[in-house]
Amino acid sequence: MMPKPDSVAPALRSELKQFSAVAVKVLLFSMVLNLLVLTVPIYMMQVYDRVIPTRHLETLLFLSLIAVGAVALYILLDTVRTHVLIKVGHQLMLALRSKVLFACVQSTAAGHNIGKQPVDELESVRLCLSGAAFCALFDLPWLVLFIGIVWIVHPVLGVFALSAVIVMAGITAISSVVVRNNIVAGRSADAQSDRFGSAIVESASTVMSMALWPRAQDFWKNLQTKGLKQKLPAELDSATFKALTKGSRTLIQIGALGIGAFLASSQEITPGAIIAVSILLNRALAPVDALVSGWRQFANAFQVSKQVNNLLRTYPVPTDKVNLPAPRGEIHFEQVTYLPAGRKKATLSGISIRISAGKTVAVVGASGSGKTTFCKTLLGYLPLRSGNVRIDGASLSDWNLKDLAPHVGYVSQHSEYLPGTVEQNIARFTPDRSLEVIEAAKLAGVHELILALPQGYQTVLDKNGAPLSGGQQQRIALARAIIGKPRILVLDEPNANLDADGMIVLSDILATVKSWGTTIVMAVHNTALFAHADQILVLEHGCVAAFGPREDILQRMRPDRSKALHAREGLNAQR
Repeated sequence: MMPKPDSVAPALRSELKQFSAVAVKVLLFSMVLNLLVLTVPIYMMQVYDRVIPTRHLETLLFLSLIAVGAVALYILLDTVRTHVLIKVGHQLMLALRSKVLFACVQSTAAGHNIGKQPVDELESVRLCLSGAAFCALFDLPWLVLFIGIVWIVHPVLGVFALSAVIVMAGITAISSVVVRNNIVAGRSADAQSDRFGSAIVESASTVMSMALWPRAQDFWKNLQTKGLKQKLPAELDSATFKALTKGSRTLIQIGALGIGAFLASSQEITPGAIIAVSILLNRALAPVDALVSGWRQFANAFQVSKQVNNLLRTYPVPTDKVNLPAPRGEIHFEQVTYLPAGRKKATLSGISIRISAGKTVAVVGASGSGKTTFCKTLLGYLPLRSGNVRIDGASLSDWNLKDLAPHVGYVSQHSEYLPGTVEQNIARFTPDRSLEVIEAAKLAGVHELILALPQGYQTVLDKNGAPLSGGQQQRIALARAIIGKPRILVLDEPNANLDADGMIVLSDILATVKSWGTTIVMAVHNTALFAHADQILVLEHGCVAAFGPREDILQRMRPDRSKALHAREGLNAQR
C-alpha cells in the first residue's frame, strides 16, 4: 500500500540537502565577490581625491594594476560560481528526473492524468538555479555592507540609500504577489491544453476517421486561449514592474548624484565620494533589480518545485527493504478497499480472500464490478484506502520491486509497449535474455510470426504496438508475461483480441503455466476459460459476491453455464 502524503518527508528538500555544502561554498564566493565590488568605488575615490590633485602618475599606475588584478579575480570567481550553479542544476535534475517520472507513472496508474509534464517542467528549476535571480539571493545580504559604507561617507546619503532599497524591495514584493497568482492559473491552463493536444495526436485514427478534428481543434484552441488570457496579465504586469524598476533606478541615481553634489559643494564630502557613492548604491540595488527582472522565472520555478515536492511526497520512490526469497505465489487480500482519486464511491470495498499457491482463479462480474481494479491492486501500484495485500505472508509494501517483479507476469486489457524492439519488450528490457525470449515466444505461439516480420525479433514497436495487429500484440504481451516462468500470472481479459487459433494457444499457455505451479488470476467476461480455473471469484459493485471452488460457484450461477463448461471439457478431451 502506498504511504500517505503526510507520512513522507518532503522529498525535494532531502534532495537539496545533498547540495548544502555547495551552497556554503557559493555563499563564500559571493562574500569575496561583493568585497571585490568595492574595487571600482575605492579606485575612483583615490583617483579623484589623490591622483588628480597631486598628479602623481606612479600612484595612478599602482592603483590601476591593483584594480586590474582585483577585477580579474572577480571575473574568475564569478565564472566559477556560475559554473558551480550550472553543474548543481544538472546534478539535481539527474537525481530528480527518474524519481519524478516514477511518481508520474504511479500517479497516472492511480487515475491522475498528468502525463510527464512535471518531468519536462523541471527544466525551469534548472535554469533558475543558474539565472541572475537566484545568484541575486546570494548577493542580497551584502547590500547591508554597501549601505553601511555609504552611511559612513555621509549619513544623509546613507538614509537616501536605505530609502532607495526599501522602495525597490516594495516594488519586488508587490510584483511577486501580483504576478504569482496569474502564473499559477496560466500553468494550470497550459497543462490542460497540453494534455488535450497530446490526446488528439495519440488518438489520430479516431480523430480523423470520425471527423472529430474540427471540433477537437476548436476545443483545443479554446483551452489555448484560456491559458493565454490567464498568462497575459502576468506578462503585462511583469513588463510594467520591469519598466517601473528601471525608472526608479534612474531616479535614484540622479538623486544620489544630486545629493552628493550638494554635499560636495558644501565641502562635506569629496568629489571622488560622489562617484563612489553612485557606484556603491548601484551595486546595492543590483540584487533587488535582478529579483524584479527575473521574478517571473523565479516564481515559475517555485511553483514547479512545490508541485514536484507534493508529487514526490504522495508517490515516493520505494526504499530498499530486506531481500525476500522468491515467492511461492500465495495471495491474501485483507479487507482491501480502493477509492480512486476524486471519487466518492470505492471501486473495491472490503475484499478479503486467500488464494493458495499454484491455484487458478477466474474473476467474473458485470462491467464496472471491479475486475480490472482487483488485478491492478494485486500488482501493488494502486494506493489503497485501507487493508493490505500479502504475497507469501509479506505485505506488498515489504517487497523490493526488483525482487518481486521478475516473478510476476501481467497482461492488460489493452496491450501496452515501450518504444523498442520485439525482443526488448518480451525481455522486459533486461539484457542477455535471448534464449528465454525465444522460449516464451514459442510457448505463446508467436515465434514464427515474429520471424516473418521485416526485422524479426529486432522489429521496432511503438508504444501502441504498431505495426502489429491487436491479436498479435496480445500474444506477444502473453510471451512477455510468461518469460522466466513467473510464480504469479495476472491476466486482464487475456482473450479480448484473440481469434480461434489464439484461444487455443492461450488455453495451452494456461495449462503449461499451471504445470509450473504458478498462481494465475484472470479477469474474464465469459465461460470460455472456466475450464482452467480451480476457483471462481464473483464481484458485484466492488464487493465479493461469491468465492470458492469452480463447481460450487457454477452451481450457484446459471445452470446453462455449467452445462456449457462440461460440454467444452468433453470437446477438449476428444481433441
